[in-house]
Amino acid sequence: MYKHKGKMPDEYIANTYVYNESTYYVAHTQAPTTDTDNIHPAIFGNSMLWHNGIIKQKNMSPGTWDTAWLLEQISDYGWGSLSDVDGTFACILYYSNDLYVFRNEISPMFYDKELNFSSTKFEDSISLPPNTVFKIDLRHKIIESVAYFKTKENPYYIP
Repeated sequence: MYKHKGKMPDEYIANTYVYNESTYYVAHTQAPTTDTDNIHPAIFGNSMLWHNGIIKQKNMSPGTWDTAWLLEQISDYGWGSLSDVDGTFACILYYSNDLYVFRNEISPMFYDKELNFSSTKFEDSISLPPNTVFKIDLRHKIIESVAYFKTKENPYYIP
């Protein structure tokens, strides 16, 4: 997600959600890994989710798109359901006119003081703390923690 000055580049328009009176853009340009017919964001009810990573749940129905499945888990079971997700994820969620950002220990997510977010490090960015759901307040340029979860089966964890 980033604040963009001027016209949004045409190659991003098709996969972009404009938030906050055409000032902020949420875009995800990589195709989903589980179903190339779907494109971000996943939509469930009044929520939208952009997800970077790979979900490898065994209880996912055949043909289910990983991002849509993740959004349904959050919508049906709340933030605590993230502790049971097997895989990697760094996400931005739009829900009830609010934006949230979160990641587990395995997936990267970076942000800067202007609240630009990216899964790749960029100039003047810092790493978003893992296992925390943050509500994004664009007006005051702050992120506030609202929930915590655990990363399931982190292969990089060293006790």
